Amino acid sequence: MPAGGQVAWKSATATYQTATGPATSAIDGICAPANGWSVKGGHMNEQSAVFISVAAMDADEWQVRLVFMNGKPLSYPVRFEVEVTRDARPTLEGDWTALQPSQAVALRTDDFGDAVTVERTLVILGGGKNIGEVELRARSPFAKITAFRLNLVPEPTMSQASPLTLNRDGECTITEIQVSADPQRTTNVAYGRPVIASGPVRISLPASYLTDGLLGTHAHLKPNAEGGAGFFYEIDLGQTWPIHHLAIKGSGLGGETVEIRKDRLGPPDWTARIVTSAAVVRLNVADGAGTACSGRWVRIRADESSAAGSNLSEVEVYPQLRPFVLNWSADARALGLREAPADSRNLLFEISAPAPSPIEAIRQLRFRIAGWHEAWREADPRLGISFPTPPPGLYQMELAARHTDGTWDAAGQTFSFTVLPAWWRSWSFWITTGAFAVIAGFFGLRQLHARKLAKQLAEAKREGVLESNRLRIARDMHDDIGARLTHLAYLADAAEQTEPAPPESLRHLASEARETVGALDQIVWAVNPRNDSVGGFAHYLSSYAGRYLANTGIRLREDIVISDPGRAMGFEVRHELMMACKEALQNIMKHSTASEATIRLTDQGDVLVVSFTDNGRGLAPPSGDPDQSGLDNMRDRIDECGGTFVMESPPGGGVVVTFSLPLASSTDHDRN
Repeated sequence: MPAGGQVAWKSATATYQTATGPATSAIDGICAPANGWSVKGGHMNEQSAVFISVAAMDADEWQVRLVFMNGKPLSYPVRFEVEVTRDARPTLEGDWTALQPSQAVALRTDDFGDAVTVERTLVILGGGKNIGEVELRARSPFAKITAFRLNLVPEPTMSQASPLTLNRDGECTITEIQVSADPQRTTNVAYGRPVIASGPVRISLPASYLTDGLLGTHAHLKPNAEGGAGFFYEIDLGQTWPIHHLAIKGSGLGGETVEIRKDRLGPPDWTARIVTSAAVVRLNVADGAGTACSGRWVRIRADESSAAGSNLSEVEVYPQLRPFVLNWSADARALGLREAPADSRNLLFEISAPAPSPIEAIRQLRFRIAGWHEAWREADPRLGISFPTPPPGLYQMELAARHTDGTWDAAGQTFSFTVLPAWWRSWSFWITTGAFAVIAGFFGLRQLHARKLAKQLAEAKREGVLESNRLRIARDMHDDIGARLTHLAYLADAAEQTEPAPPESLRHLASEARETVGALDQIVWAVNPRNDSVGGFAHYLSSYAGRYLANTGIRLREDIVISDPGRAMGFEVRHELMMACKEALQNIMKHSTASEATIRLTDQGDVLVVSFTDNGRGLAPPSGDPDQSGLDNMRDRIDECGGTFVMESPPGGGVVVTFSLPLASSTDHDRN
C-alpha cells in the first residue's frame, strides 16, 4: 500500500460479537447508528477484535480513527489500546506489539475538556462526555504490518468487575475503524498551513483545526454574533498553486462559498458554492467559475441564510501533479537522446515533477504506452518506471500521479521515445559486415559441422547406429547449409553482374549472410544441454520464425501456451523437431504464396504439438520437383522421434502442417 493512503480491510474477527454486531461491520464503511461491532453482553470482560488488511503495509506513522454512532449515551469504550502485527496469518493469539500514541483527540457533542488522555499505550475516554469519535497518531514499530488489534480494557478495581463502557445498559459499539498510513505525507498543500478567521471564534475551536489533518477536531463556521456578518476562514497556502481539486470535510455543510485568490486583496479568481450536505464535499475545477483555478489564498465563507452554521473539520487543497521523465537509461546506460539502442533489454525512467508539485509526497504513479501496453500500470515513483525494452518503433508513454486522498491526476507528461531497429548502420558497415559474415559464416559452419560430425560418428560407433547417424547428418548438410550456400552463390553472381552493384543486391547479400549466421546459432543452440527443455525450444522457435519471415511479406502470428516450460526435451528430439520446423517454414515462404502464417505450440499432457498454418494456395499436385523431398525429410524426422506428421489443406485454402511428439521423461532426458 502506498504511503499516505487509507488501509483497505480484508476480514475481521473478535473474542466476542453478536449476530447483529459482528466485527466485520466495523470495516464495511457504513457509519450509521445500527451498524458496528457491539460487545453488549460481554462488556464486563476485556474484549479484542482483529482487523486484517488486504496486503502488508509500510508506514512511518499511523493514524487510527474510531467512530461511535450507537446513539445511546456514553456507548463507547472507556479504555482501549491498538496493537499491530506482521504475522503472515494474523490471529487473536498471535505476536502483537502495542502502538504508543503521540497524539489523541476526541470529538463529542458537548463542550471540550479532558475527554481523552493517554497513559503509555492506553487511550482513556472519560469525563462523562458524549464522544462521537476519537483519533490517535502513533509511530510504526516495524514494517510489513498485516493487521491491527483493538483491545477494549476495563478499568482495574479492587472490589468488583468494571465494565468496558459507562453506558448503564452495557451498550458499547465501535461503529467504524479507519486507519491511514503516514497522514502527514500528503499532497494536500493546505496541511499545517496557517488559518485566520475574519471574526472572533471560540478558544476551544481554533481556526488552526481546519488544517491539522485530524477529522476529530473542528472549527465552527457561523454567520451570527459569534462570527459576524460575512464571516470566513482564510488559509494561506504559502505560494500560488494550480489547483486540481479541494475537499471540504465536516457536518451541517450546505450553502458555503469557497474562493481562491492569487491577490489576497483582489477579487476571487475562482468561486464555487457547496450545494450538498455530505460529510465530505469534493470540489473539482469544473464545479466553480473563474478565470483560473489557481492561487495562494483559500477562503470559505459562511452561509448567510443558515442560523446554525456548520462544523468544519478539514479543508484540503490538492494541486495539479505533473510528473515527468527526468532521466532515462537502457541497461544502466544513461540515454541523452530519446532513442534506445536495439540491443537493450530493460528501460528505466527516473520520475520527477516541476516546482511547486510536492513530488516527495507522491507515492504512486501509473503509466501506459500507446501502441504497446494500452492498459494503465502502477509504479512507485521512488523506484522509477522500469519495463523490458519493447520492439523497435516510436512510442508515447503517458504519466499520471495519484493524490494521497486516492484521486488520480491526469495532468502528467507524455514522453515520446524510440527503440532503434537492429543493424541500423551506414552502407559501408552493411557491405563490410555482409562480406565478413559470408566468409566467416562459411568457414565457421564447416568447422562446427566437422566437429559435430566427428562427435556424432563416435557416438554412433559406441551405440551401434553409425549408419543411421551418418544419414541424418547428411540430411542436415543438404537441407540446411547446402541450401543456404547455394542461395548465397546465386546472390553473389547477381551482384557481380551488375556494375556498379546496386544497394538492393547488397542488402539481399547481407540479409542472407545474417541467415547463415543464424543457422550457425541454431547448431550451437541444439548441442547446448542448457536448452534441453520445452520452454527453451519454444523460445528459440519463436525467435527463429520471426527472423526467418521478416521482410518476406508474410505476417507471422504466434499462439504458444506451455504449462510446464521446464519439462525436459532431449537433444535428439529438439534437433530433429527444429529441422522439421525449419523445413515447414521454408515451404511456406517458397511455395504457399501466403500473406499470413500462424505457429501454434502447446503441451497436451505428455505430447508436444507444433502446427504451422498458412492462408496460401493450398497443396500443390505431386511433381518431380526435388524440393518435394523436403516433405519426406519432415516425415522421417518426426517418425524417428516416435511422433506423427500430418499435412492437410482445409476448405477455403491454405495448408496445415502438424507435428505431434511424445515428451521424454526425466530419466530419458538424463540418459541423453
